[in-house]
Amino acid sequence: SGGFNFRINYTSKKATITRILPPIVVTTASDPGNASNCSLRKALEAVALGATPINSNCPAGTAGATITFDPGVFSSPQTITLTGSKHISIQTSVIIIGPGARLLSIDAINNSRVFAIDDALPSNYANVEIYGLNLVKGLAVTPTAFGGAIASEENLILGGVRIAQSEARYTDSPPGLAKGGAIAMGVEANLTIYDSLLVSNQAVTAATDS
Repeated sequence: SGGFNFRINYTSKKATITRILPPIVVTTASDPGNASNCSLRKALEAVALGATPINSNCPAGTAGATITFDPGVFSSPQTITLTGSKHISIQTSVIIIGPGARLLSIDAINNSRVFAIDDALPSNYANVEIYGLNLVKGLAVTPTAFGGAIASEENLILGGVRIAQSEARYTDSPPGLAKGGAIAMGVEANLTIYDSLLVSNQAVTAATDS
């Protein structure tokens, strides 16, 4: 009732009822957005905050929530350009269902990664799923020269995702090792990729001894 769905899980001894919140709908390609809309960055903040809504257009979420995109806004190609040299943080389990890589690009304009995925709980692995997005021009530089587009300490599934023109670059001297021009994963985190394209990404050690 009240717009909520429920899932009932049965075991041999009891039934557990779980309330399923409706998806959080992204309504703008702006970043970071404002009080009159719900941007992707704000939607992910709503999921991380749990019971606290960002604004009336970005309702409260919960771990494991689903984020979708308003088809009225994203039926034609759109680009979310990240502002302020700041990647988008994903801090808990979430499912992001984009409109398709041909319809929505997230452009970090060579100022930052696109996504940094970390729940800050070393003994716990969140489950993050990302579908139908085009991630471009991510950049990770020294001292965190790993994961040009995505750096993830959590379990990650990518489906129908394109990652292009992203770079991990080590610039200090003496030279160090850059890792994962497109994606870098934590030691024990799992990565699953299907129906996706990774093209023109690179990890570069640019420093030389002086």
